[in-house]
Amino acid sequence: MDVMTGDAVSRLDAALNALKNKIGVPKGDEKPFGDFFQTGELIWRTRTTGERAGAPDTDSLRQTVSEWSELERAAADLKMEMALLRGQEGWLLSTNEDLIERLAAARSEKRRHAESLGEAYREIDRLRQALAESEESASRFKRMLGEAERQREEAASMAAFLADQITLLQTENHRLRASLEDSEAREEGNRRRERIILEALLSGESARKIGEILNAAGIITDEQLQAAIASQTLSRGRMIGAILVECGHAGELDVAQAVACQCKVYLIRLDDAQVDENNARRLGYEFCRRHACIPLRTADDRILVAMANPRDASAIGAIENMLQRRVEPLVTTPSDLTAVMGRIFAN
Repeated sequence: MDVMTGDAVSRLDAALNALKNKIGVPKGDEKPFGDFFQTGELIWRTRTTGERAGAPDTDSLRQTVSEWSELERAAADLKMEMALLRGQEGWLLSTNEDLIERLAAARSEKRRHAESLGEAYREIDRLRQALAESEESASRFKRMLGEAERQREEAASMAAFLADQITLLQTENHRLRASLEDSEAREEGNRRRERIILEALLSGESARKIGEILNAAGIITDEQLQAAIASQTLSRGRMIGAILVECGHAGELDVAQAVACQCKVYLIRLDDAQVDENNARRLGYEFCRRHACIPLRTADDRILVAMANPRDASAIGAIENMLQRRVEPLVTTPSDLTAVMGRIFAN
C-alpha cells in the first residue's frame, strides 16, 4: 500500500515540475517574480530581471490552466484514492491480524488434531494387535473345537458300538437266562418225573390212580388231591389230571408221566418226534382234535400214535380201522398236540 501511494505522489510531483518549467517558474536561487497578473483563477508574476517580460500567450496560458486544473483534479482524486487506500489498508491490517489469529488457532487446532490423530493411530495399532491376538485365539479355539468335535464323534461312535454290544450282551444274557431257566425247569421236570416213575415202580402190579401217584411222588399235597377229587365229582367225570393242571397244582408233563406209568407206555415230546402228516390228514383235523391224538411213524403193520389219553379205546379202534395198522399208543401233553395240529392243519 505504501509503495502504491509513493508512486502516485512521485508522478504528481513530476507533472507539477513539468508545468512550472513550461510557464517559467523560478527554481532554487532564482529571483521571484516582480509583477503579478491574473489569468482565470491563477495570478501570475513577471520577472524583475531588468526587462519586463512580455505577456504570455493567451492560448498557452489557457492550456496551462487547463492542465493545472486537470492536475488539481488528479491530485484530488489521488487524495481520495489515498484516503480510500488508507481505509482499505486499515481493514487489511485488521483482517490480516484476524487471519494471523485464525492461522495461529488453526495451527493450534492442527497440532491438537495431529496429537489426536497420533493417539488414534496408536489406538488403531493397539486394536490391530488386539484383533490379531483375537484372531489367533479364535483360530486356536477353532482347532480345539474341531478336536473336541472329533473326540465327540469318536465318543458317539464308541457309545453306539458299546450300546450295540450291550444290546447283544443283554440278548445273549436273556437267551442264556432263558436257557438256564429252561434247563432248570427241564431238570426239575426230570426230577419230578423220576419221582413219579419211581413211585409207579414201587407200587408193583397194583393199579394206582393218577392222583395217588402224584401225591406219593410229592407233586401234590393231600389237600390238593382231595380238592381235585371233589371237583371231579361235581364235574361229572372230568379227568383228575386235567383238574390238577387247571388248578395249577401239577404240570402237564407231571400228569402225562403219571398216565404213562399207569398205562405202562412211553412219554414222548412231539417237538422231537417225526409226525406222519399224510396219515394225520387221512384221520382229519376234527378226529385228531376230538380224540387228542396225532399219528407218528409207521413200522411194518404198526403205527405209533401220540395220545393225551392212551386208554381211549374207541379212538384206537377207529385209527386201526382207517389206517389198517395196529396202534401202539404213546403219551404226550395236550399242549404239544395242539401245537402240532396247528402246524399240520394250518390250511
